[in-house]
Amino acid sequence: MPIIVRLCFCLLAVPALAIADSPQGDNSVSADHFDCLINPAVSGLVSCLPPEDPTAQGFRWEMGDGAVYTSDGAEPYIYHTYAEPGEYTVTLTINRGGSSAHAQSVLSIPQATDDETSRQLARGHLR
Repeated sequence: MPIIVRLCFCLLAVPALAIADSPQGDNSVSADHFDCLINPAVSGLVSCLPPEDPTAQGFRWEMGDGAVYTSDGAEPYIYHTYAEPGEYTVTLTINRGGSSAHAQSVLSIPQATDDETSRQLARGHLR
């Protein structure tokens, strides 16, 4: 009899706010929201997803703790682990060729859960 393993990551969505034109006056357009998902089962782990944008040529993610990631249209999402709990401002810049769009979101990274709570979350036992 096959064994089916169910893994619940219990991700929490954190919406981001769009920021209008960039201060450089580079004919920017505003960005749609993006989502950063905080995984409570793994301390400090987040995954960020940009808005769907067929005109996007690339994405730049500034995570607020000094980490910077770039991604393209084929794999636009990123994963990041924060070393410490706290509030971090994530900035997304979407490169659209001759223009760019910017959005920011403040993430509140919680204190690490104890090992037993993390195991229960990963098994889907806590809701």
